[in-house]
Amino acid sequence: MTILFGISFTIGQCVALGLGIPLGFGVSPWFWMLVFGFPIVVQLSQAILFATHYKHDSALWLVTRNRIDSAKKSIDFIYKSGWSDDVLKKLINPSANKP
Repeated sequence: MTILFGISFTIGQCVALGLGIPLGFGVSPWFWMLVFGFPIVVQLSQAILFATHYKHDSALWLVTRNRIDSAKKSIDFIYKSGWSDDVLKKLINPSANKP
């Protein structure tokens, strides 16, 4: 998720710079507030989206806390439903997977 935050922040800065280009052409003196406010709006909307819709803990973290049912639900959300048992076996006993 850190990558998504970085990418969206960079995109927000690029858009703000693009909006800031007209400043040199006599646009309203209050236009700079829009230029600085746009990345803030993008970041706040992304933070709200992650806090409300993407609240899934990592399956590895859930397995280490012995919350196997929650880990299975998390894996089913990410992968196909039939894969959760195989992935859980690899998470619970990683040494058995080595040749």
